[in-house]
Amino acid sequence: ESGADTACCGYTIRYDDAFGEKVDPPLPPGCYGESEIRDAIVLPLMQDRLREGFFTGMVWRWLFDREGLHGLRFTDAYLEDELFLLRYFGQSRRLACVGESLYYYYQSAVSITRHYFPGFAENYLRILDAKAQIAEEFAIPVKETWRDNCAWAGLLAAVGNEFAPGGPTGAAAHRQNLRALCRHPAFQHALENYEPKGMNRRKTLVAWLLRRRLYNALILLYAVKNRGRS
Repeated sequence: ESGADTACCGYTIRYDDAFGEKVDPPLPPGCYGESEIRDAIVLPLMQDRLREGFFTGMVWRWLFDREGLHGLRFTDAYLEDELFLLRYFGQSRRLACVGESLYYYYQSAVSITRHYFPGFAENYLRILDAKAQIAEEFAIPVKETWRDNCAWAGLLAAVGNEFAPGGPTGAAAHRQNLRALCRHPAFQHALENYEPKGMNRRKTLVAWLLRRRLYNALILLYAVKNRGRS
């Protein structure tokens, strides 16, 4: 009815034994054009990956125009949704949003994001390079600090992955891996040049410890956090 090439809805988080919070669509109910799509979807996916409640790039809450999908592929095991949406919305012209929660997002205990992912940092940094290409291809007006913002998000996720079930064990291995993460040029630049803000208290504490290279304190923090987890 609206002539939109894309539609979006809200969703409800579903756990094994309960329903969780309801999440609204990225824009209030209505129809939107290119500038609103850029400001509400493309720019947040590109450069705003730290604040609490940041916009998540999941594809299952959308209906896509088939013609707009031509040539698009999923290419990575992690964050592939974000790249897909960035390329799609780089050419989308009209979006219709409905406020109803029409999708149940099941939080699986065996999800890839809940267990150790070998090569996580390398995969994430490939995603970062791909984002840079998309920003240039579609002339996305990103902030100068967007790479550091994304790098911080990746570093925090990589640290969490380091201590995920199935990952390395032992303080010595953790210290070595944490040092290697912080020495990677992209992560090191973010550590030294960008102050992350808007995060929850746990991520803020982890960032504070990382900036000071307090690896033993990080190991202790995650040991307490993951106590009893398997």
